[in-house]
Amino acid sequence: MRKKLLYSLVTLFVITTSYSQQFWVVTNKSSDLYTVSVSTGTIASSVATSAINIAQNPIEGFNGMAQHPITEEVYVLFKDNNEDRFIGRLNTATGEIITVAQTDSSLASIAFDASGVLYAMQGYANGGNVQQMQTVDINTAPETAFHVFTNTSGGDGEGLAFNTTDNLMYRYDGDDAGEFMSLNLDTLAESVISTTSGLDNYGGALAYRQGQNKFLLGLGNTLYDLLADGTISTISSIAEFDSGTFNNGWAETYIKGLVKVSSSTAGINDLTKTNISIYPNPTNNIINVNLGEVTSPTNYSLYSIDGKMIEDNNTVNSNSFSIDLTDMAIGIYILKIKSENSINTFKIIKR
Repeated sequence: MRKKLLYSLVTLFVITTSYSQQFWVVTNKSSDLYTVSVSTGTIASSVATSAINIAQNPIEGFNGMAQHPITEEVYVLFKDNNEDRFIGRLNTATGEIITVAQTDSSLASIAFDASGVLYAMQGYANGGNVQQMQTVDINTAPETAFHVFTNTSGGDGEGLAFNTTDNLMYRYDGDDAGEFMSLNLDTLAESVISTTSGLDNYGGALAYRQGQNKFLLGLGNTLYDLLADGTISTISSIAEFDSGTFNNGWAETYIKGLVKVSSSTAGINDLTKTNISIYPNPTNNIINVNLGEVTSPTNYSLYSIDGKMIEDNNTVNSNSFSIDLTDMAIGIYILKIKSENSINTFKIIKR
């Protein structure tokens, strides 16, 4: 008995300490972006969000959140008080959302794959459960449906995350069975990994923990440790989200987005932190980069807009350098500059 107790305590300690970091969290019932200490469930800070470039009604809440793997921009699926839904890019420091476009009103979650393609699950719509996966254009937001799930009891879309270890898309299905499943995006082969009944079956957000080969799962106001084999352990609950329940027992406020807090402070073309300058931009051939106040060891990578790597981890030995785009096709490219203290990403236009 003592050995079993000791093992349980050690297991609990490992689970708790492995999630000592902070995550950005959004919910269905608030326009705030929360910074949450995962191990304790305490809210460290919050910022009110607002959509600054369209005239839709005030933000009612969110249906998803995901971070672009290359630019590190945070995208949100949000809704107004008419239940219309929109895709936008969120500035996590100021709360400003640059709206891309309106989306299908039934989208329930979003996730990027490793190359920067945005996927969405269609949730409850038109009086029935729809089990359909879609891709979403992050520049114009039209959806393209490509797969209808068959190995499911019929949930509401819910948690979605891409596993960069095995290159599969994972989904936690928000229904009574609590199905955890994977989808091969190339072959469209489905696999139900586990079912877990008795958890909150409304809401849901999933984040892959790279390097640990496991997931952080949010259901209702509770955060769970979800292993790749489907084993689930409770980590903490966010007490501030516990605002009562509907008549059917579902939580009224529930987690709808989880993104690990990034150390990067500068977003696309945000030069205020480091005074990095890039010119000319747009360009016909050469772009010049001045690193400004960045003095630590630096390297850069260049990607196409669809996430394909063109140049990787080029070491910079001076405060300025040039990149020759003469042989590149006309279009938009992403330049990522990494130093010891910051990661900065910029859109480069070749014309």
